[in-house]
This record gives sequence, structure tokens and C-alpha cells, in this order.
Amino acid sequence: MGSLMAGEVGRVRVSRHSSNAHRDVSWFVLQLPFPPAPDMEHDAAFVRQVRDDPQNDIHRLIYADYLADQQAERGELIRLQVEMSSLDVMDPAWSQARKRVDVLLDEYGEQWLQPLRELGAKKLTKRCFHKGLIERIEMPTTALGEPLAAICQREPALWHLDVQLQSPEDVELLASADLPEQIVIVDLSHNRLSPEDLQRIAESSWLPRVRELKLENCRLTNAALAPLLAVNMPRLETLALTGNALTGDILLPLREWSAIGQLRALRLAGNELRAQGGELDLAHLLSVLTQIEELDLGGNGLNDAQVRQLCDGAPSGTLRRLSLRSNKFGKDGFVALCNAAVFANLELLDVRGNLKTGSYGYGREYNTSDEEVALRERYGDRVKI
Repeated sequence: MGSLMAGEVGRVRVSRHSSNAHRDVSWFVLQLPFPPAPDMEHDAAFVRQVRDDPQNDIHRLIYADYLADQQAERGELIRLQVEMSSLDVMDPAWSQARKRVDVLLDEYGEQWLQPLRELGAKKLTKRCFHKGLIERIEMPTTALGEPLAAICQREPALWHLDVQLQSPEDVELLASADLPEQIVIVDLSHNRLSPEDLQRIAESSWLPRVRELKLENCRLTNAALAPLLAVNMPRLETLALTGNALTGDILLPLREWSAIGQLRALRLAGNELRAQGGELDLAHLLSVLTQIEELDLGGNGLNDAQVRQLCDGAPSGTLRRLSLRSNKFGKDGFVALCNAAVFANLELLDVRGNLKTGSYGYGREYNTSDEEVALRERYGDRVKI
């Protein structure tokens, strides 16, 4: 796609996937009017479209054409990596594009990344380019003001921020930061966060704008998470709480949280939901997750009774991926999953690492149980056992 003059009509090549297993690629041409090419600092309309919808390939291709006269190689990288995303890796066209991408990154990658490093960005490598742009970045808390804003000005698709918190001062700097509006994913994983830390973060001005919040392996207790569950987060779609110390008592405040009904993904794997031995109202939790598409309850010690309870809940028309991996249920849990109407629309059910009901015969050959066979008959390739 060549460079266009102001007011011309551009022809953007956009991939369209077929539904067969080999992902054959066909091409169609979309007529789009291109606005005059303004200075980047004035945030042209098509640049704003990349900021507002960074996963939209059409916006990226328009942006690539804008760059043709200024950073021709960067525009070429965008087009090549967008094209690669629509091709099978066995397609010769993918290999050809990959070779050219490697050449571009070897020659220009460091040149494109160095200005971001000078502004404070950490751990950037040539592998950080996704469809030609930087989407994710790690920044120190001291650079969350003007330096991060300057990086966002350079990288319109940047939307994912990782932050490491080493001290109370770091927590304060993060909580008081005015993050750019294009940052909608905040990852605070692998930080040890106290209730006081979460309380301060809950008061931040950027939190209500976040669409995805990751708090994985932060050693969070129920008390530490409580301040967050008092915040109205109208845009939140994904909450990742994997690998903490949450117990079953957290389910009640979760159910009553104002954002629970809008979540599309809730990840609770590797906690201690069953640690106190009390009853878990998982069916009630599922009933309030009205938009949920992904639910991860793996590694929580769930037994047959809890799995039956989950299966007895109201049918979920939105749930597509359910992980019950590495729990402690066996035959009765497998039977409940076989008969559950609640999971009619599942695309993936993961029950690996539970108490299998089969047996090992002579020579340690595993004999598949009737329950495992029934589960495969019910879910086919959608189940992982």
C-alpha cells in the first residue's frame, strides 16, 4: 500500500478468515477516505482511532500508510506483522514475511526502542513489537507522569502497563499518577500488596477507567482485596486474582460488588477457596456473572460437593471457558459435569489434575473410567482430562 496524498481515497487490504481448520485467507478491498496527513503531535483522527481501538487492524493499516513518508520501514513492519497474523505459519507467505520482519527489526528495532528506554521504559526487546506497534510496557513509578505520556504519544497502540512496587513510596506514586487514558490494562502482579496498599490504589483516579486489572501472585488476603471491591469500576471486564491467599469467604463480597455482572473473565486459580472447610456458594457466584466468558477455579481444593453445586446453578449462556484443573474431585464431580445443563455453550473444559476414577492395570497401562468416557462423549475435543 503506497503513500496517499491528502483527501485521496485509500485502498486498505484487510484479511478475512474462513472457518475451516487450515484458516485459508482471502482478501477484499475496502475503500476508505484518507484525511489530510497532519503533524503527529496534533493527534490526527486516524491516530486517535488506533488509541481508542488498538486491536483493530484497519486502523493500524491506515496508520502504516501515514508513516510511509516519515518512517517507511515502521509502516512496512506494521503491514507485514498484520498480514502474518492472518496467515498459517506453514504458509510460504508467512515465512517470507517473517524473514523481512527479522531484517527490519535487526536494522531498525533498537532505533525505534531507544527513545522509549530514554523515557524510562524497561525490559524492551525487538520481540515487543506486535503488529508493528508497542502494546505493552513496564515503567518505574517515577516515570508514570510526563515520560509515560510522551511514550503514549509515540506509541498509539500502547494500552498495557506493568508496574513493580518496591516500597510504600512506589504505591503512593502509582496511586497519585494521572495515567494516560489509552492505558486500560494495569498489571500489578508479583507485588506483595497489603490492605493499606490496596486502599491507596483504590483511591486512584485511573482505576475506574481500567478494563483489565491483574493482581496475580500478590499474596492478597480477603482483607487486602476488600477496598478494591468497594470501588465502582464501570469499564472493568477482566479481573485476574490467580495465586493469592483468598479463601471462600471472599465470594460474598465478590457477589455483591458493583462490577461483578460486567466481568467477562474472572481468574481465581491457585487460591484457598476451600481452605476453611466451609460451604462455597459457587452456583450463586455463577448466577451473578451474567456476562462471564472465562472462569478459572483451578487449584482451590474443590471437591465433589462443590462441583455438583456449581453444576446445579442456573444455565450460563455466556460461559465459554471453564477451568477446574488441579482440584480434588473425582467420580461424582465427573458425573455432575457430564449431566450439567449449566455449561451447554462451553468451548473448553479443563479438568486435568483431579482424582481420576480409572485405574492402572498390569504394566501400568491406564484404564479409562466410565466417567471419563462419558465426559468425552458429552464435550468431545472441548474437554481436557
